[in-house]
Amino acid sequence: MPTINILVVNYKHKPGGYSHRLQVKIEAYLEQGWTVHYIAVTPYPYKHKRLIPHILPLPFKRHDTPWFWASFFIGSPLFTLFVGTSIKPDFISVFSPPYAWICGLLKRYLKIPLVVFLRTLPNDPLYSYKRANWANRVEHYLNEKGLLLADMVIANSKTVLAETQKKYDALTKITAVLPNHLPDISINRSEARVFLNTIFGIKEEDFIVTTTGRFHKGKNIEILLTCLSRIENEQVKLLLLGDGDEQEEIKALAQEMQIGHRVIFSGWRDDITSLLPGTDLFILPSLKEGMSNSLLEAMACEVPCFVSEIPENKEVITRHDQQFPPHDAERLAHMINRAVNEKYYFSEICRHTKEDANRFRFDWKERIVKTVLPLIRQ
Repeated sequence: MPTINILVVNYKHKPGGYSHRLQVKIEAYLEQGWTVHYIAVTPYPYKHKRLIPHILPLPFKRHDTPWFWASFFIGSPLFTLFVGTSIKPDFISVFSPPYAWICGLLKRYLKIPLVVFLRTLPNDPLYSYKRANWANRVEHYLNEKGLLLADMVIANSKTVLAETQKKYDALTKITAVLPNHLPDISINRSEARVFLNTIFGIKEEDFIVTTTGRFHKGKNIEILLTCLSRIENEQVKLLLLGDGDEQEEIKALAQEMQIGHRVIFSGWRDDITSLLPGTDLFILPSLKEGMSNSLLEAMACEVPCFVSEIPENKEVITRHDQQFPPHDAERLAHMINRAVNEKYYFSEICRHTKEDANRFRFDWKERIVKTVLPLIRQ
């Protein structure tokens, strides 16, 4: 196959699963010998001789203000058209529908195939509740128009695809489901436990319940605090590996519940997979997900998992004994107590978590290339 030029548009790299998965996608293209051009407002923190940045010049130090976003969505379509007519990409690959809309002028002008990857349900209220109504309406419009432009839409779960199709009549193009995969992680549980003890002062006899990620309303962290307040065993501790908009509220709630001494806030860390194997139980209590990279990381670290019984999580953790209604703190507290006190039950959830994990051990990069190749050839 001749040299392939691919265009990616994503405004910046941020900590978290979204940007990590974008990086893996870019690496998959580069490993094929393809050249990847990307449009952003700041360079990504990784480099390659065939990874070429095109930086949109905007006069803003902060990238979270209405003025920044207004300038970005006004300037980026024209900038994308300018860059695209220069590099003439064979293929456009974006991670959400608004970026497809940004590429609309270029796609129409050069008739370039465009694929949109869906990481979660677009414009979900649990993620957009802090925005003004007009901003949500604008995003809904951009999602709809972006989906209309796409030649292919690839979702990371059946649930995300089905709910997006239900919400947006525009999603009628070629679709596919490509779930996230388990990262390849070297496991040493005893070393990880020592690492935890050293950093956070955790004792060997403590039972460490953890969750990871960007904490916001949709992550439903409050239920973990409620459960902890109902568990009398003081050796059960909660380790929150991450940060987010709701962190100060969560800290205040922990103090109000008088369990602040049993909740450990780590802040954002880049060494989570070195810490996770030292924990005893991972819980994902989300109200809404795409396909959680945090959950897959925990499974790769061989930590037994409990999840809220939302459809997205049930696609990953299939056993009912490891699922709980997202607002049922009583049931979750009962499940945690069983994991602490019943050795057979704990060994069973360990075994079933490993069985579920095996379904996600595959070469994601190989699958993504196979999925998009027909569009490139077309």
